[in-house]
Amino acid sequence: MRIYLFLIINLIIFFPISLYSSELEINGTNNSNTKFTPPKEMMKEDWSNPVEMERTWKSSIVRIPYGVRKSKLSSVDMIGEDLFEKNKKLPTVIFLHGCYGIHSGTHHRIKFLADNGFLTIAPVSFARSKYPKSCDIYTYKGGLYRGTLNIRRFDAKYAIKQLKGLNFVDEENIILMGHSQGGVATATLKFSDVSQKLKARIIEGWNCNPDSWPEYSGMNATKREMVLSLFGKADPWFAYSNYKLGCGPLLNKENGSKGIIYSDGHLQYEHSLLEYKTPKKDLLDFLKKVIGK
Repeated sequence: MRIYLFLIINLIIFFPISLYSSELEINGTNNSNTKFTPPKEMMKEDWSNPVEMERTWKSSIVRIPYGVRKSKLSSVDMIGEDLFEKNKKLPTVIFLHGCYGIHSGTHHRIKFLADNGFLTIAPVSFARSKYPKSCDIYTYKGGLYRGTLNIRRFDAKYAIKQLKGLNFVDEENIILMGHSQGGVATATLKFSDVSQKLKARIIEGWNCNPDSWPEYSGMNATKREMVLSLFGKADPWFAYSNYKLGCGPLLNKENGSKGIIYSDGHLQYEHSLLEYKTPKKDLLDFLKKVIGK
């Protein structure tokens, strides 16, 4: 019954992408409302198709800081019009959703970030006209299409590139953040364009797992980029893995980077850590260091 209720809520609330972008017909927003492309019909050219990447950007969920501890829902086309303070440059988070897509937890994280002063933009990879199913959240099975990670990284790079030159974006404080599959993309993203840079990366629900495919493992942040990783020691998505050290050993501790493994109480079993008080505080403490407050 809970599963059916969850699916119904997501279909009702999150399918109307018109809330976020005008004049754009999209494929879907999550596993419950998307018509997936069979893997055999996917081509490598699809991963980096500019038209497809533009769809994910235009479909982005956007929240703007709007006063003290408040925020406002917007779209990428309306950010400039909707700003509370027109001449202020904002620290900006590009948020990458997990393999299920957009759901209540995605909105929860985006609102939390915006309420705390960060312009937050979440590209919707499911908006692509060709997109394969990559996981089953009920069996904790991922990797249904190996190329999905490449798609997610192309979407992330495209979004970061769109920020350049926007007068309301503080280009010295651009942060990439991802949950679950979005965390994998955040950890492994590598730039070939030197003009693209990040101040920090935040990874939730991923352990930089060396037991997985090579392109899924490791950390590609530069030495100057600050990184925060949040991981539950008994996260059910990683029950198969003997690696329990998380991303911490791969981080540059000298620049303030930090890997946190929650090993006590219920948090050790959680995949969605940022729905709880302690990880939220850990995130805010890190963000204050990132932007120098």
